[in-house]
Amino acid sequence: MSPRELRFERNQRHFRIVNERIAEITADWGGNELSVICECANTGCAARLDIPLDQYDAIRQHPAWYIVRPGHASPRGLEEVLERHGAYDIVEVSSDSVVRPLLTAEQ
Repeated sequence: MSPRELRFERNQRHFRIVNERIAEITADWGGNELSVICECANTGCAARLDIPLDQYDAIRQHPAWYIVRPGHASPRGLEEVLERHGAYDIVEVSSDSVVRPLLTAEQ
């Protein structure tokens, strides 16, 4: 795996962990919408994205799907935009070399 792919994987994994905690707290407090951090590969990005909790839960059913700010999908073919929702896009990590470590880290 290249250094870029390692950085990509690490950044997405870290923000996913943070977002999972935000979702837990929001659900515990009875909220219907949460504000998550963009899960793009840009290590300098900390964009906040508002998303309905049920949509967030649906995305999390797919381990290779991530929530990013529009225009933040990797331009090098590591991701494919699956859906656009105005304030956020849903992307799928398409490189096996990146998806495998992400799936392992979540189990």
